[in-house]
Amino acid sequence: MWYGGSDGTKLRIGYAESANGIVWTKHAGNPVLDAGPDWDYSISDLKVFYDGYRKQYNGLYYGRPVGYEYAAIGLATSLDGKVWTKYVGNPVMTPLPNSWEDYVISPKYVLMKGDLHILFYEGQGDFDRWRIGVAYSMNLVDWWRDARNPILGPGFPGDFDAETVADPLRSG
Repeated sequence: MWYGGSDGTKLRIGYAESANGIVWTKHAGNPVLDAGPDWDYSISDLKVFYDGYRKQYNGLYYGRPVGYEYAAIGLATSLDGKVWTKYVGNPVMTPLPNSWEDYVISPKYVLMKGDLHILFYEGQGDFDRWRIGVAYSMNLVDWWRDARNPILGPGFPGDFDAETVADPLRSG
């Protein structure tokens, strides 16, 4: 499994393995995906999916700078899931100014439909309210957002989700 870890200053991505799903061993080379000096000074939420055609792992992750002015999405690839290479043109997706997601975006899961990658992500903008959006890409670098975004937003006053919706998970 890939997981986020912190030393109290920044988040990074670690890796652990288990033969039975109960006892886990952390990878000796952790962190497997390290934070950077700029837009991704702190990273987390690595969403990994395997590309059988290219025989590589692809990962989208959340990154933010030191001052936490915003958070964007970066891309990394790996042949074994333990040694990762960040895309040199990162971030591949940034928050949209003056929108429902103008402060933070974070990847949640990716579906593949043929050559099309479908990214479900969460975004935060006004009044700390989280919403869920979807974006599409053929190459994991160039993304276009669904015109209907956000596809899921907060409920009405009195609803359990009146303030925020976040953390979409795939069922099945």
